[in-house]
Amino acid sequence: MFRPISSSQDRATCALIRSRCKIVVALLVLLAFICRLEAVVGDELKVVTDQAFFVAPQQIGGGSGLSLATAADFRSVDFWSKVREIVQQRPVSVNFIDGSYIVSSDEKNRMPTLLLADLGHPHHPLTLQGVSKSGVVFRRLPTDSLEGETGPGFLVISHSQNLVLRNLHFTAEQPITYATSFANVQQILFEGCSWTDLPRVKLGATGTSESSTDHVTYANCVFKRVGTGGGAHMSYNAYGPKHVNFINCHFEDCSGDYVRYRAGADFGVVLGCTFKSTGKWRGVNMPFITVPQANDDDPLKKGSAGGYEYFGSHFLVANNTFEYANETAKGERIALLFHHSGFDPPGRSHLLTSEQGQLLANGSVTARRALMLSNFGIDANHVHFFNNRFVGVDKKVAYRSYAAYGAKSKGWKGVADITELINVSPVPVDATKALRFFK
Repeated sequence: MFRPISSSQDRATCALIRSRCKIVVALLVLLAFICRLEAVVGDELKVVTDQAFFVAPQQIGGGSGLSLATAADFRSVDFWSKVREIVQQRPVSVNFIDGSYIVSSDEKNRMPTLLLADLGHPHHPLTLQGVSKSGVVFRRLPTDSLEGETGPGFLVISHSQNLVLRNLHFTAEQPITYATSFANVQQILFEGCSWTDLPRVKLGATGTSESSTDHVTYANCVFKRVGTGGGAHMSYNAYGPKHVNFINCHFEDCSGDYVRYRAGADFGVVLGCTFKSTGKWRGVNMPFITVPQANDDDPLKKGSAGGYEYFGSHFLVANNTFEYANETAKGERIALLFHHSGFDPPGRSHLLTSEQGQLLANGSVTARRALMLSNFGIDANHVHFFNNRFVGVDKKVAYRSYAAYGAKSKGWKGVADITELINVSPVPVDATKALRFFK
């Protein structure tokens, strides 16, 4: 038989129930907190943290590279293998300790060029940087010979991506083919680097090549006193690289071209830079930015190698200063030059007849633009050139052509001013927009 609970029992039972409910609620709150904590911890575990390494001119301590006290030798193959592996998991910074990083042309010294390949990850940046702004300097061994025309450079990087090179400096009086060179690379950024006092460079202080090379940017970098002759350039970009850019850089005194986009190099941006020729370096004033083609292969000759060169025609050159300071030095004072020498490549007529030369120099704007497009493959609307400052410049933008390498002239050779043909309409660009201007 059912018996009702007394009031005192009822109160005790209710109190017990309330107590147990509080315990259950507390447990639920604790469980929820633990779940949230696990979620947070889980998220934190998923956050990719940077891995810092250190290198020096010679190994320090155990050479693991994990600290300043155990810096790895900057040429250590095992060390760079470790970097190659770790960057697949997280961003990596390789910090170069202040000092002189020496390369020698004498193999007995075992001081070769730093050769790096297959570095990087599309989502994890790899940064190679000096620990101070000016303390990391790559040099040649002082006892290396000054004789000859070629010699080893300092740094070669190939088949790599998503790299930042910062606060690295290159200088040497010995013969060098390229001080630094880069091929088959993508998304490379140089910040605060310099190439100075390289009087015996044969081809380039720095250079890029190959059609797979894309988006290489130099920002706030310095180039001064480079080259032995007209074939030596500050930045030599050739054979198809795209989006090689220069932002807020300083160029001063080169024996050859300052920035060169050759043989299909295209989609280049030069923004906010200073170009200066004092006329005292090798006694010449050379063009500052060139788009040159050297076609030495006759397409009509049986067995032709077929290495034909074509103009890139997408460039943005804006907010720069171009200055030729010495009025007596020889040379053509041109800010931006499209140049051809040699044979006509298939499908193009870079060499002009006398009539075509006169048309390019004196015809209507419409007719001259049409000639540039049909003969050279250059769409003047895609060459953006505005808000630049000029001192001592003879021609702002020009086209130069002549027969060479056994090619026969069609009747015209010379330099034509094409400044009024290209696109001088300003577009709103800062550094970020400029780098995205050509997609």
